[in-house]
Order: sequence, then C-alpha cells, then structure tokens
Amino acid sequence: MFLSIYPLGLLVPQGTAATAFWQWTNQTHNALINYSNRNAKTPVTTFQQVSGYSLAVGTALSVSFGCAAYLKKNMAKMNPKVAGVASALLPFGAVAVANVANTAAMRNGEISTGIEVYNPDTGEVYGTSKEAAKKAIALTCFSRVIIAAGCLAIPPVMTSLAVKAKLIDQAKRPKQFILAQFAFCAVCFFSCLPGAIALFPQYRTMPTCELEPELAAKIKAETVTYNKGL
Repeated sequence: MFLSIYPLGLLVPQGTAATAFWQWTNQTHNALINYSNRNAKTPVTTFQQVSGYSLAVGTALSVSFGCAAYLKKNMAKMNPKVAGVASALLPFGAVAVANVANTAAMRNGEISTGIEVYNPDTGEVYGTSKEAAKKAIALTCFSRVIIAAGCLAIPPVMTSLAVKAKLIDQAKRPKQFILAQFAFCAVCFFSCLPGAIALFPQYRTMPTCELEPELAAKIKAETVTYNKGL
C-alpha cells in the first residue's frame, strides 16, 4: 500500500480535491504505522489517537494548500529553475511536516507518562523517563523525514533526469512513464527505509545523567536502554 500512495500522489493532477485526498490517505496510513510501531508498554487513549490523527491531516492540508497558494502568487517573481524545484519539492515538504506532527501527536502520551528505561543485561526496569520519551519521539520523527525524502524528494529528480536523457516520455509512452515512477519510488523506499532503521535502531542507549535527576540518582549504571519504537 505504501508504494502505491506516493507514486499515485505524484502522478495524479494536483487539484484541490486530489491534494486533499492523497494527503488524507497518506496520513491515515502513517497514523496506523505510528500506532502499530509505538512503544506498546505506554497506553494510548482514544482521544490521543483521534487528536493526533486530526492534527496530522490538518497539518498536511494546511502546508500543502498554504505553500501551493504562496507559489502560485509568487511564481512569476521567481527564477524559473527555482520555481520548478520548489514546485517539485512541495509534496515532500507537506508530507515531512505532517509526518512529524503525526508521530509527535500519536505518541504524545509517551511524553506525558514517560517510557521505561532498563538494564539491557539483566532486564531490570529502573523506572519511566519523560526525557527518554522525548529522545525516542525526536529520533522517530527524523526517520520519518528521511523516508519521506527518499520517496518524495528523490524520485522527481530521477524522473527529471530520465526525461532529459529521453529514457521516458510521459506524452508518447505514458504507461512506461507511470511504471518508471513506481520503480523510482520502490528503489528509493527500499533504500531509505533500511537506512533510516539502521541509523536509529529500535533499542537505544542514553547516558544516565541525561535522565530526570531523581531517576538518575537511583541508577548506578552509566547508561540505560529504552525502546524507541519504529
């Protein structure tokens, strides 16, 4: 499903209805991913899920329409090359900002209650830490931006290069053009996803001194481990 959302979103003419539909589809998909890959030991209320989902969709639509309106108003004043790049990167910007909002909102409960930190050798749980939760969510947000960049920022560049090299032609060979878009997105996705996960593994360590003072005072070990989620 993931691979069908981004290519179709890039290919379909971006009118108001189409933009709204694809941003809603993408953020619905992301909300499911964030819920499924959260730190499951931290409870998430229905209110948090609904508010997170609503914030993500609202952010995606606001950024998309706001940036589109700005570009439309100022396109004539811009250098043609700059305008072209800005237009091509608009979907990435909207999705990246919305992905961060989606992740932060859907996992806000972890910041409120904290997540478990423990000894990786013995499995002993030291307690719950809001500081660890902040790190976990920040790293997850960054990984979401990397994945969005791979699927929405790089494929348009690859497409542009392929068109200039006359390898594909949307007007003369539309089916080949569509298949190429899917192929570019697939290559980028399957390259960026493992890379993002490798950069930020699910289980992370952090210095004990960076925890809340009252919790750090109880721990003799220099580092603790926490479950970042995916």
